[in-house]
Amino acid sequence: MNGAGKNSPLDLIRQKERELAQRLREAEKRADQKLGRARERAAEIQRSAESEGERVAEEFFRREMIGVEKAAAQIQAEGRMAAEGIRRLGSERMSCAVELIIDSLFPG
Repeated sequence: MNGAGKNSPLDLIRQKERELAQRLREAEKRADQKLGRARERAAEIQRSAESEGERVAEEFFRREMIGVEKAAAQIQAEGRMAAEGIRRLGSERMSCAVELIIDSLFPG
């Protein structure tokens, strides 16, 4: 400082540098805080997306299993019906088969 109580141009420049450095530190701090919040939000979105994906996959699996169970029940029902038809046909043809066997063993 000079004797008149005024700051020299060099002192004013240094003061301005300090002010700008302080403003820069504050801006960096705010940017770091915003970046931290953005990272937290991104992690939250990722967790939410993963959770939603799991929910959708479980719902899809459940719906597909219902369809598979219905198809399996239909196949079982068709198998039972086919087996019953074969059993009935076997019973109906039993006497004919016995006659054919007897005729082939004791011709005439």
